[in-house]
Amino acid sequence: MNPLATLSVVFAFLLAPVGVVLGHFALADIRRRGDRGRNRALVGLTLSYAFTVIAVVALVLWATLGNNRAGQSTAHSGGTTAGGAAKPSAPASAPPEPSVTAEGLQSLVLTGEDVAGLIKAPGMYVNKTWTQTHELQPGDSFDPPQCTEAVFNGLTASYRDSGYRAIYGVDLGQHTNGFPHGVSEFVATFDNAAAAKSFVTSAVNQVNSCAGKQLTYSHGGVSGIYSVGTPVQTGPVTSVRSTLGTVQDNGRTTDVGSQHTSALRALAAKANVVVDVDVIGRDLGDDATTVVQGILGRIPS
Repeated sequence: MNPLATLSVVFAFLLAPVGVVLGHFALADIRRRGDRGRNRALVGLTLSYAFTVIAVVALVLWATLGNNRAGQSTAHSGGTTAGGAAKPSAPASAPPEPSVTAEGLQSLVLTGEDVAGLIKAPGMYVNKTWTQTHELQPGDSFDPPQCTEAVFNGLTASYRDSGYRAIYGVDLGQHTNGFPHGVSEFVATFDNAAAAKSFVTSAVNQVNSCAGKQLTYSHGGVSGIYSVGTPVQTGPVTSVRSTLGTVQDNGRTTDVGSQHTSALRALAAKANVVVDVDVIGRDLGDDATTVVQGILGRIPS
């Protein structure tokens, strides 16, 4: 029995094209050598050709029916309604909202030169930088304490349990022969824009609860009394002005209201960032709001 004839039958079931080749080789070998197995080789050839044809037909049918189904699916998804009106396409997914990382915070704050130009206060310089929230200076106290946020930014008490992820701040002083400006810029990241806006809303509500109250600042035997104003909205920025009215030093009270010394705090949110600015000085305009707007311009939309 010719072995190629047997293999042609086996491969007819395993791999029909190989069975065809083996069947032809078997017939040629049988003619040359006179072996038995011609009928088996013919069976292998027949089966191999049959299975090959079946496979080709099945492949053609699969390709044809698959294309038809794809066309019908497309027609149903983007076709027309029973009344002939075109169906609306599925809405595109919303683009990801802009976001700032912790590493990007430092690039948002304004330089001393930037601030000097914005608030017309030459000689501004960096006094200190922050990579975390801060407490009051040792010996400082405010009464009532919950109104401290009307005057100071970046406080640990303000940001505790707020969900902020990272924070960066810079304090600026001024070289001048007159009463110096003090500017503090803080920027903080949150999980998303909604969380940032929620923080600003909460902070503004806290400050608003102090509107019209007197805030007493004490340090080393000297105290000053601020009158807390009402928060004012300017575009996306909310600010509050607290005006220094009297100063007490060693039991002597001095009215300093005519000097127009005030502390401004301004806040805003953009993308996932909160901008929190404090400005202290005399004859201030909307300086804190101006600085916040300058920082907002650096945050991606």
